[in-house]
Amino acid sequence: MKNGQKNVKSTAARLLTAAMCAILITGLCASVRANTSAAQKPDAIVQNDIAVNPATAVAMKPRVALLLPSNKAALAEAAMAVQTGFLAALQADTHGGVNLYLVESGDDNQENLSQFRKAQATTQLVVGPLSRNVTSALAHAATVPTIALSPKPGDIVASTSPLMLAIGLSIEDEARQLAQWAHASEEPGLAWIITTKAPWQLRAAHAFEQTLRAQGRGAKLLEIGVADGVLDPERLNQLRDQAHDAPPALVMLALDYQQAIQLREALGTETPAYGTSQLNPFTAAQWEEAEPQMLLEGLRLLELPSRLRQGLDIRTEASNADLGRLQALGRDAYEIMLPILAGQEHFSIEGDTGLLEIDFDAGEPARFKRKLTPATYENGRVVVMPDNEIESDAQ
Repeated sequence: MKNGQKNVKSTAARLLTAAMCAILITGLCASVRANTSAAQKPDAIVQNDIAVNPATAVAMKPRVALLLPSNKAALAEAAMAVQTGFLAALQADTHGGVNLYLVESGDDNQENLSQFRKAQATTQLVVGPLSRNVTSALAHAATVPTIALSPKPGDIVASTSPLMLAIGLSIEDEARQLAQWAHASEEPGLAWIITTKAPWQLRAAHAFEQTLRAQGRGAKLLEIGVADGVLDPERLNQLRDQAHDAPPALVMLALDYQQAIQLREALGTETPAYGTSQLNPFTAAQWEEAEPQMLLEGLRLLELPSRLRQGLDIRTEASNADLGRLQALGRDAYEIMLPILAGQEHFSIEGDTGLLEIDFDAGEPARFKRKLTPATYENGRVVVMPDNEIESDAQ
């Protein structure tokens, strides 16, 4: 796998280079380190002087800013994945594209606000920011359509500009969808939700629990310790004995892939089990070469459709699953951007990250909904859940 990861990383680098070359050739704009004095200023929006007749290009095409963390920021690797996906979609666009400006965000809120305002002053739409904290800080300041790449923080609903559309991947939203599916599919009875103290796992567990309780199903949250990736053996034995004495109707694994394997080995595979996309480490193409994992057989999960699709092109590859998902988010951000630039207010897209529904009505709060793809472990590999099985579950 190490050699494969190196190849994937080099592929991503080649893709980014090719996309940037395409930007220069087609007359688009980018704040790359060009041979200009302005390029020496990290806070400047720079039009690359190698571009072909940029003045004409700017007049003909919409101006868009891509606002992402710098290569020195904590989210630099995530930002590069999103940027790679966005530029891949731009490169594949045969309908004219946009004039693109790359703008760096940082760790200082005032600096980010300044960058955001500069981007809005010279463009018609901003894609970014990426982190929840920066989105929260800038949510009130959008004066042009802005596609935030983080989930919408729950504490800023009242102050959020109607021009801010948050489309980020959310483990909480995923868990809520998963809970609705599990509740509709399984017999009445208590649900177990098993998690460690990892923050993202706890967020998923609580969202799943709250959704089940809202639908009238009892739910029990059970924490388990972990050290160096190994679940607490004593706690595993306790859970196994409890499951034997009073089997739950279903179990939700708010765990990662390796932890889920350990849990199923201890509890067995008889109880209906559900989990998030974190239980799928591979794309469909990668599963063809990976060893099947029979301990997860029958487990159900939700996943981005692009990671379940056979015959994916090179753009979907990344060094790990999470970066692959962020590349897909970047591609979807580009596809969402186009209808907004065209003035569409209500539209849906079969995107790489799910079935997307967007309401972007001037004066009203922007609304976004993502429906993920049901999947299951079959013969030890993750595959799309057949439609007829989903429909029969819901009846």
